[in-house]
Amino acid sequence: MASPLNTNLWLVELIGDEDQAFLSDGICNGFTLAPVDCNYEPAHQGNYKSATCAEQKLAVEETILGAIAEGNYIITDVKPPIVSALGAIPKPDSSEVRLIHDSSRPVGHAFNDYIASQSFKFQTLDDAIKLLRPNYFMAKIDLRHAYRSVPIHQSNYSATGLQ
Repeated sequence: MASPLNTNLWLVELIGDEDQAFLSDGICNGFTLAPVDCNYEPAHQGNYKSATCAEQKLAVEETILGAIAEGNYIITDVKPPIVSALGAIPKPDSSEVRLIHDSSRPVGHAFNDYIASQSFKFQTLDDAIKLLRPNYFMAKIDLRHAYRSVPIHQSNYSATGLQ
């Protein structure tokens, strides 16, 4: 799958970065979340009621169709080894929903169980406020599409199934 990012622009920005090779490969070929040669145990987790209830089902289906049209999801005739639960959270003041692809279930067999993770501490809002000075301004933005703009490596596709 081609990266939706402007690859040439990002590669120029990475010159001299200590993570240049890792980032360049991930941007061009997709980021490897679990090992490329991973053998996934079959696992299937049903969807949450939030994604299947009558009030949100249409919005969920429209969101998925949009994601397919954008190239973020592909349809397959073969059931992936791991099918994760799909949830949906209504967006405030909108008919849209935010899809939640829960890769943490079923416990012990979920996609997340194949991923080596590290802990990081992110800065807090209080840290940002301490940086403010007179005549500084803050803004909130919705990074709705940012998460799905990061391509994953093709070897991990079969572990990111949903229904």
